[in-house]
Amino acid sequence: MRSVRHIRIRTATFSGTLLRFVFAAVFGVTGFLLGREAYLHLFSLHFANEAMQIALTIVSPVIGALIGVALAPVAQSFFEDELNAVENAIDRLAPAELAGGAVGLIVGLIVAFLIKNILFEFITVAGRAGSYIAILLYIIISVFTAYLGARVGAKQRLVPLAESSGLSSVGSNPKIVDTSVIVDGRITEIVESGFLEGPLILPRFVLRELQLIADSLDSIKRV
Repeated sequence: MRSVRHIRIRTATFSGTLLRFVFAAVFGVTGFLLGREAYLHLFSLHFANEAMQIALTIVSPVIGALIGVALAPVAQSFFEDELNAVENAIDRLAPAELAGGAVGLIVGLIVAFLIKNILFEFITVAGRAGSYIAILLYIIISVFTAYLGARVGAKQRLVPLAESSGLSSVGSNPKIVDTSVIVDGRITEIVESGFLEGPLILPRFVLRELQLIADSLDSIKRV
């Protein structure tokens, strides 16, 4: 048990270190490119001195990279918090809601992809700056449509929808409920999850057994 615990700790430490490295690399490279673009479009127009321009050619990307690396831990913390929130939300979803959310997510991404072609045709005529704006708008639209599709799809509950439309041939099979299932008390959660298909049948002898348990003098059995 101790060795397994150490392995889990080392795995968590390694994954955390790898995630920090990935965020630092991505934000560092992004800051480097933004610093370079800032020099090309802003600073180079205001400095006629050749020595100053050479210095800014080196300094601007480096400063951008340092700012990106400094912002990486903040972005990583935000990403981990949001990821934990998403995992907790998924754990609370029933399988039918999860399936509907997945389908809605895919539909939302397809809609965003179709919008991208129209968006890039209108914005890229503005040059390089227009391309950056188009990419930013595409990311925002993709996130919005994916989120909206997942929310709407999760509310549709695909499994009950398939049963009601007659697409499921297994849905007509009845299920006989035993006394132990009723006593266990989790049958309601199982039915709401969408795993059980078809009607539930409660035989009379099960009702009689439940009545005997309820009328029993033994308090433990009644509980």
